Amino acid sequence: MAPLPYLPMSLEEVASVRCLDNWTNVKVRFIGRVTHFENSSCVGKLAAIGEGTEAWVRVSFTAVLDSIKKYDSQVGKLTHPGSVIQVLGTIEVHNNIPFVRAHIVRDYLGIDAEAYYRAVDRIQPYLPRNIKR
Repeated sequence: MAPLPYLPMSLEEVASVRCLDNWTNVKVRFIGRVTHFENSSCVGKLAAIGEGTEAWVRVSFTAVLDSIKKYDSQVGKLTHPGSVIQVLGTIEVHNNIPFVRAHIVRDYLGIDAEAYYRAVDRIQPYLPRNIKR
């Protein structure tokens, strides 16, 4: 079986997920601005940018930061508040609140966030259905 792709979504869409029972692929890809990061738990809060809405989602960076030896590396710097990043990870829902476990984090500072959002919106009709039938 081929590995499943990370599905491009807006942060607003990720933040609105309440149940994953019918999902066939829980891998997501989105961009956001880090607004808060807790060093002790490696959990951060990302806010939507370029989407015209106020949405946020909590993201665990544990897997990413555990894979590097020094926290002050490039990946560690990406978790500082104000950083604009792309997150590729798996989405989970706990108590009707979405939570993403990051696998890959990329620096997206300087991106035209509105253009990125429009591109994600444009490509979504061509993605495979993500719901069990």
